[in-house]
Amino acid sequence: MTELLLLLHTAHAADLSLDGEIREVGRMISDFAVDAEGTTLDQGMVLEQRIRLGGAIDWDQVSVGLAGDVLTGPIVGDPWGIPTPNDILAHDQRQYDDINPTSWEHFALRRAAVSGTAGPVQLEGGVVTSHWGLGMLANDGDHDRLFGQTRFGDRVLRVRATTRLPQTPLYFSGAVDRVIEDDLARWMDGQVANQAIFSMLYRDDSGLKIGAYGVARTQYEADDVRSTSAQVLDMYADVPFSGLGMSWRAAVEVAGITGSTNRSMSYVALDELAVRSLGATGLLEALVPDRGGLILLGGYASGDGDLDDGTAHDFTFDRDFGVGQVLFPEVIGAVNAGTYALLDDPEFSAQPPPGAEAIVTEGAFQRAAFFSPVARFTPTSWSTLRAGAVLAWATAPIAQPFYTTRAGGTPTSHHDLATTGARLGTELCWAAAVGAAPIDVAGETVHGSLEVQGGHAMLSEDLAGPGAERVDLYSLTGRLSW
Repeated sequence: MTELLLLLHTAHAADLSLDGEIREVGRMISDFAVDAEGTTLDQGMVLEQRIRLGGAIDWDQVSVGLAGDVLTGPIVGDPWGIPTPNDILAHDQRQYDDINPTSWEHFALRRAAVSGTAGPVQLEGGVVTSHWGLGMLANDGDHDRLFGQTRFGDRVLRVRATTRLPQTPLYFSGAVDRVIEDDLARWMDGQVANQAIFSMLYRDDSGLKIGAYGVARTQYEADDVRSTSAQVLDMYADVPFSGLGMSWRAAVEVAGITGSTNRSMSYVALDELAVRSLGATGLLEALVPDRGGLILLGGYASGDGDLDDGTAHDFTFDRDFGVGQVLFPEVIGAVNAGTYALLDDPEFSAQPPPGAEAIVTEGAFQRAAFFSPVARFTPTSWSTLRAGAVLAWATAPIAQPFYTTRAGGTPTSHHDLATTGARLGTELCWAAAVGAAPIDVAGETVHGSLEVQGGHAMLSEDLAGPGAERVDLYSLTGRLSW
C-alpha cells in the first residue's frame, strides 16, 4: 500500500477511489441428522461477518487495484456437531466446525492487480476474481443472491489480454491463470491448478450479451500423484427487452465438461476416469419498474447414474450460485460434510479412499434439477419483499457414498435406508429488506440496509428420515457499503 500512495503523490491527474462493505449475519437453523450413527447438525445461534475493503488508483490509462476480505466468517456462536476431519482438504470452508475469528482463513486477498491499455488491447496482471455469465461455473462471490448469502469467490493469479473487433461491441479475451482458490482447488493446501481461458463476448449498450467461454485446466492434487485434465465450453446469452408495460430479461448459461481424472477411482476404472458432465441454468424475469414482478429460475446438473461405466458424469455448480438457502446450502451441504467424517473415522476405515475430500462442497448445487419461481415487490423506494419456492429432483439415484458402498452398491441415503425416488424436496423462501437513505461520510456515500430472511425445506421421504421432515433457517443481515 505504501508504494501505491507514493504513486498517487507523484502521478499527474491521479484519482483515488475507495469501496467496501461491512456485513453482519445472525443465523439460526433447526437440527437434523447427517448420518445414521446419531450425528446431528447440533448448531445454535451463529454470527457471521464479512468486512470487504478495496481501493484503486487511476491515472492516464493505468489502474492499480487492491481489495480483500478481512475478519470474514463465523466469529461468535455454536460450532456444528459434525466431527472435524483429519484431512485439511476435506474441511467445509464455511468454518462451522471451528469458530475461530483469528484463523488465517478469515482473510482473503481478492485483488492486487495492475491494468492498462496498449493501443487496442487492454492488459491486466495480478490477483483478481473470476466471473462469467450467470456465475454457474466461474463466480466472483460478489453478486447478491435472491436468498441466502455469498461467502467465497473464485480467486486467481491471472495475466489477461482483451481487445475489441473494430467498430463492433465484440470482445475477445485470452488469459492464463494459477488458481488461488475455487471450488476444486486451494493453492495454499498444496493443490496446483493451472488454466488457459479464451472468451468471446458480444455486449452492446442495450444490455444484450452473447458469449462463449472456453477453459483448458490441469490440476495436481497435494500428493503430486493424482491429477485432472479438463476442458470446458460454456455458452451464455442475456437478452433484455420491453413489452406489456414491463421490462423483461431472459438469460441462459450452458456448460459441458470433458476430460479425465484419477483424483478418484471406481472399481471398473482403476487407473483413470473419463469426465463427461453437463450443466445448465436460466432465468426469465418480468418486472414493472419500481413495483416488482416475477422471476422464474431453473437449472440442471448431470448426475452419475452408473458408477461402473468408467465415466464421471457429476456436475456441480459454483458454491456461490444461489439455489435457495436451506435444501442444498444447509441440508445437503452438511450431509456431505458428515459423509466425509464417516469415511475419515478409523472405526469404519483405515483411511478415506483417494478423492473422497471432493465430497465436501460447502452446499453447492449438484446432481439435481430445480425450478424456482420468485415474486419480488417494492412497496416503497426504501423497502423490498421477496417470496419464492425451490422444487428439486435428483438427476442420479439418491445415494450417500458410505452407506451405499456398505450396501453393496444399492442406492442408500444418509439414514442408511434404501432410496426409491428422485424428489429431493421443496423449499419456501422469503425475505424483507429496508434501506436507509445514503449519507455522506468523509466524502464517501454510505448505504445501510437491514434484511430478515427465512427458509423452510420440506424434505422428501428419502432425505427426511425418521422424525425430521422439515428444516427451518432464519437470518438477520445488517450491511454498510460505500
